[in-house]
Amino acid sequence: MERLQSALQKARERRRGGLADRAKRSTAGNQSSTPYTQIEGDLQSAWSAIPPLELSSRSLRNNLIAESKSDLSQTAPFDLLRTRLVQMVQQNDWRRIAVVSAVAGEGKSLVTLNLSFALARQDDLRISVYDMDLRRPSLCKKLGLDDIGALSAVFRQERDFNQHARRFGDNLIFALNSVVERNPSELLQSRTTIEMLEALEDAYRPDIELFDMPPMSAVDDAHGFLTQVDAAIIVAEAESTSIKQIDVAERQVAALTQVAGVVLNKCNFTDGIYGMDYEYY
Repeated sequence: MERLQSALQKARERRRGGLADRAKRSTAGNQSSTPYTQIEGDLQSAWSAIPPLELSSRSLRNNLIAESKSDLSQTAPFDLLRTRLVQMVQQNDWRRIAVVSAVAGEGKSLVTLNLSFALARQDDLRISVYDMDLRRPSLCKKLGLDDIGALSAVFRQERDFNQHARRFGDNLIFALNSVVERNPSELLQSRTTIEMLEALEDAYRPDIELFDMPPMSAVDDAHGFLTQVDAAIIVAEAESTSIKQIDVAERQVAALTQVAGVVLNKCNFTDGIYGMDYEYY
């Protein structure tokens, strides 16, 4: 808790000093005279303090989520997506990655969850995942969890993050939500939310942060927040999302942040070049 409070104070000081640019904030946050071994020890303690998350294998399977490599036909596509994303993150010095869609029902939340578990299978990465669709939160339900509380209370600094968040394994943190927020657009663009995210980065130092966002065409929530991320993945549904819808979403995202790529979801195909069948749900 003290670590997070210290990081939050630093985030406030940086904003008062005019460090609004993400690259400048990242550089400022990486400067430290503390020995590497001490930093790693402090980080391990901070991550260990997050309550562990127990998941039902049956619930995950019913919701088409694979947290282990038990089914290569389901995990292999997301492992490939993970590898390509990690390469882009390293090449471009990215950290915050949003997952968006043109319209609702295209599977962006399932892509977010499967991608997060694929990233976590790489032991040297730390990943944090945020359910930022505050109007229609879904990650909690898809993970088979009961009411976990309001993520908005964390952003408003009314609830401790390390009491709200849940940790899966040693390197994956979920900031979930089960309460509908009345003013999500205003909250996501607020100074308190931006400061809290900066403080969480300083306190837990994730390598990659995934933000499950609302659809681009539905409301302005994603439009207001995408300026705070480094890049965005656009999820489209095969045989449903039109080329025009994808094009509009891509232009909207490109006006706010970098486009990391487009993921075609709900598509079944067989490709012998990989030596196995890849089946997208």
